[in-house]
Amino acid sequence: MAILNHWNAFNLRQSPFFQDTLWAGVDARYPLDLFVGRQQESERILKGIFGAPDSRQIVIGAAGYGKTTLAQYIKAQAAAKA
Repeated sequence: MAILNHWNAFNLRQSPFFQDTLWAGVDARYPLDLFVGRQQESERILKGIFGAPDSRQIVIGAAGYGKTTLAQYIKAQAAAKA
């Protein structure tokens, strides 16, 4: 019996996507340069960080959808703009 997850809807046992977190830095095993997509989301969050007096943002979603990688990417982008 297969454990139910959101990928079962697509007849997959697990996520077909790369699941390791990307990191900033020269020594990173998986560098942030590999990050693709989510430009609209990252721009919206960066505007919220730099354009509002209260810069708190929240990223929510199910496990395995890239929230941590998105946060790492935004952190690197914010550091580059600061």
